[in-house]
Amino acid sequence: MKQLNNDLLENERSGRISKTGWMMLIFLFFSFLINFADKSIIGLASVQIMKELDLSPSQWGILGSSFFWTFTLTGFIGGFLTDYFGPKKVLAWITSIWSFVQFMTLFSFSLPYLIITRMIIGAGEGPAYTVSMTAGAKWLPKDKLGAGFTIINLGGNVGVALFMPVLVYVIAEYGWRWGFILTGLMGVIWIILWSLLAKENPEGVKHIRESIKQPSQSKSTWQEISPILRSKNFILLVCIGFSSYWIFSVLLTWLPNYLATIRNMSEANTAYLWAAQAFGQVVIALFSDHLYRKTGSVRKSRVFVLGSIAVTCGILFYAAPMVSSNLLSVAVFAFGVGMGAVFFVLLPAILDSFVPDKHRAKILGTLMSLVYTAGIIGPIITGYIIENSSGLEAGFINAFHFLAYMLVIFGTMFILFCKPDKQIEVNKISKQEVETILQ
Repeated sequence: MKQLNNDLLENERSGRISKTGWMMLIFLFFSFLINFADKSIIGLASVQIMKELDLSPSQWGILGSSFFWTFTLTGFIGGFLTDYFGPKKVLAWITSIWSFVQFMTLFSFSLPYLIITRMIIGAGEGPAYTVSMTAGAKWLPKDKLGAGFTIINLGGNVGVALFMPVLVYVIAEYGWRWGFILTGLMGVIWIILWSLLAKENPEGVKHIRESIKQPSQSKSTWQEISPILRSKNFILLVCIGFSSYWIFSVLLTWLPNYLATIRNMSEANTAYLWAAQAFGQVVIALFSDHLYRKTGSVRKSRVFVLGSIAVTCGILFYAAPMVSSNLLSVAVFAFGVGMGAVFFVLLPAILDSFVPDKHRAKILGTLMSLVYTAGIIGPIITGYIIENSSGLEAGFINAFHFLAYMLVIFGTMFILFCKPDKQIEVNKISKQEVETILQ
């Protein structure tokens, strides 16, 4: 027992990420890169597709929303599947789905068919965030959660920002269908490598879980998770997550169109917004981890940071469309989008403070399914506001201001009322228990 030198022990004793852990984080980084490239390509190709299929803004809003119709449902189901089958298998399955559908999209010659492809790819990508964060959490020490989750999320920001000019070039030179071929091939390559090299758990985890005496299992799973789902902290996380994901849905569906039609700028400038997400996540996640090590308080290190960022994002989204300079407007949007992306990093760190390990994927999947409804509602309402305003530019301004008000309101509520440090303590595998078992 004393000779057992495994990845989990290395993580907990040293506060460092193991070599195998780093390999898993790199895999998850590229998974996010492909995932977000698959999502963002529809926005990059929006001008060509709308012209080819003769779509109105309202129709495009429905198409953008259709991705989230199934995305929301499978996000919920994926959490339960992950706790049952493990993240390695589930992530391989869902990546196969969304990669295959990229090739299906080549045959889109009508709005209904394109909507169907978006619904299927949404079903495949719905559980991706939950599965990836659950997989990553297994390899991260508690005081590295913010930084570790940031590394994973960087795949969806830095990776996409670097890869986006390539997609824009391919779409411009060869047509939008070739962009989907490229992202589909990337997914196939990732699946092969993941299946061959990825690990399900750090070594020794099964032994530790069997060795630690678990509390009574007389209550059903629903009885255990129901109080968490009804808690004030969970509801507030849903609210601030909903407003944060509205930003993301607008970035995917409408911001490239706004830059091209109102600002007369290339859709490739959207890359700056993705890069800003990466910068914001890195800086703020490291700052949050530093506060946590210093104070030991989730409220001070995670809640105050996330709530303040939401309010700031609201102010930035209110100002961005009002700025006359194109460069300055993109810069303000970039700060807003960059700060809003911090939600995806701090959310699992906040949940980890009051959710048992065995229910992590279920709770995270349920929360994200509720958050994802912003992806259904956001593009449609944005399209409706744009189409029913006095003009196209006025419509975009009104739509961005609507988002700004929501961010300020939910951010303020989150700061005032979210108090995870006061949540009833739950049973987790602690550092002391790990040390006791492994000595």
